[in-house]
Amino acid sequence: MEDYLKVITPHLHSDLVSASALSNLQALSQLLPCSFPYGLLECRLGVEQFQVDLQVGFPRLIPTLPSSFLRYPAWQVIQSLCQEWTDPSSFLYRSMNRVWLEFDVQDYSSEVPVPCIFLCMNEQVALDEFHLFHLVSRVLNQGISANLKSHLQLCLNSLPEGAKIQHLGFMLSRNPTTLRVNVAGIPIKQLSDYLQKIGWRDSTDTLDASIADLSQWVDAILLTIDVGETIYPRVGLECFLYQQPSQDPRWQKLCADLIDKGLCTEKKQTALLAWPGLSQKISEDDFWPANLTLCDRLLQGKAHSVFWRTINHIKIVYHPEQPLEAKAYLAFAHSWVDRSLIANSLQPQ
Repeated sequence: MEDYLKVITPHLHSDLVSASALSNLQALSQLLPCSFPYGLLECRLGVEQFQVDLQVGFPRLIPTLPSSFLRYPAWQVIQSLCQEWTDPSSFLYRSMNRVWLEFDVQDYSSEVPVPCIFLCMNEQVALDEFHLFHLVSRVLNQGISANLKSHLQLCLNSLPEGAKIQHLGFMLSRNPTTLRVNVAGIPIKQLSDYLQKIGWRDSTDTLDASIADLSQWVDAILLTIDVGETIYPRVGLECFLYQQPSQDPRWQKLCADLIDKGLCTEKKQTALLAWPGLSQKISEDDFWPANLTLCDRLLQGKAHSVFWRTINHIKIVYHPEQPLEAKAYLAFAHSWVDRSLIANSLQPQ
């Protein structure tokens, strides 16, 4: 991840990622114990909001963790989960696509970073109550309280047809520990109805207006809910557009709407919309990882090494008693692609 950050850093404008935040990101990347192929940067879009968080993702594998990391329960859980995940006879093998680790970026110095764990579930496998409770109990390494079990049952059993729990997030680095349930597939007009069914309450009755505003500019809205001994008031509206800004003018309109509402600045809008692109060795030669250069030579032109950058989504954080907040999620990863595909794709930045 440290090498990946070097490649994408020239495209991270200081309006989105301040020098201080970038320094902390670089320090964190040096502490991470292994190579992660996917990354997401969570950037706040509001005025004077400079916190940046890092998410790293990986497909089915067992990460190599040093003993210093395995002294921490969160990393023990990750190791144990991944061991089961690689077993073809296990439920995790069938039901889980990817693991994401989220780090609150700060001045870590030399301490071991403790992540939140997000499990990305397979869309083709239904998550029933038994496996949901087993998975939650396993990650938390404890029994599930009656209140938590009841709230999880409501979240699962209130889903309309076609909707599913897409991610389960375990906020192990935060106190008290909460679960984040990410739900996909609920029609936009039914989001409020679903929240009411699970016991969430909006004291200001303004969520519907926020959803209606967002629905003008997006293709889908995914719902995130914080669940613990109660259904917490904070919810997230994850807004997805299926194409990038160069192909879809609604990105401009969505950002303009956020600016009008005081949720984004014009400078951050400009920096955000300039993020998508491809990085190739020819344009980033000084930062290109040596191992990728070697692989390029071995492949002899059959495939080409690129780093791609996209806007994954924009999230609106809604709390009935607090101001709205907007965050952007900048995705990046390395891929091997056919040279002919590059000619028809985004040009190197």
